[in-house]
Amino acid sequence: RYTAQHSIPGKYALDTSVEIFILNNKNEPEPLDVIDRTVLGVKELRIQTVSFLDGDLYILDERLGVFRIQLLAGNRYQITNFQLGEEVKLNQMVVTKEVVNGVYQLTVLVANTRHVYEIDWTNSNGPYERFRYDLDAVSYTHL
Repeated sequence: RYTAQHSIPGKYALDTSVEIFILNNKNEPEPLDVIDRTVLGVKELRIQTVSFLDGDLYILDERLGVFRIQLLAGNRYQITNFQLGEEVKLNQMVVTKEVVNGVYQLTVLVANTRHVYEIDWTNSNGPYERFRYDLDAVSYTHL
């Protein structure tokens, strides 16, 4: 469960979070952890959306880009961040995995009203911007 920036009024919109639950043996949710700005080591967190793929959590922050939280053994996690620049105000994200020439490729698409960015996150320690698609005019994108 996450709280998006647009759903919180005023100064609290800079302090969004993701709550992680597990299902117990009765199939009831139990809180496991909370991912917030303190866990990510940032002053403000403006979550736009979240996504899960293969057990990893992806968080899109409006200005700080994409955070990838990889869950490890013993309830530990590794956090990787890919930032396009604070002037890039992001609002959409899609995470996808595909096979290209027999090799799995992890792609994260993020967008704003002017661009769609394609990020290659196949190497979890070294994501990079593969391509930027320019939109003709300021527009609403839906990925």
